[in-house]
Amino acid sequence: MINIKVYLCVIVKNEELDIAEWILFHLFQGFDKIFVFDNGSSDNTANEVDLCKKYGNIEYIYWPEPYSQNKAYFHAVKQYGSECDWMASSMRMSFWCYQSRNILKTF
Repeated sequence: MINIKVYLCVIVKNEELDIAEWILFHLFQGFDKIFVFDNGSSDNTANEVDLCKKYGNIEYIYWPEPYSQNKAYFHAVKQYGSECDWMASSMRMSFWCYQSRNILKTF
């Protein structure tokens, strides 16, 4: 298998009930690093993301600017794009599903 790095970005707001499942699912799918842009949550989203860091490479970025999803993703590409071979973005709480683990690495 080719050794490539695949990163994933998502922007969320008030997702404390679902964010841990989403992060762990995508780590299991083979993403090497996940960037969680928090768009001004008023719940415990940040704490839930922090708890997931022991399972993989997770970066939490507080991003309170409204209507700035594209800016967040461009920031990720500009700051971290040189570290990886592929970077994907995900709509809020959408799940990338593959038939087998680490299929991302075979593209």
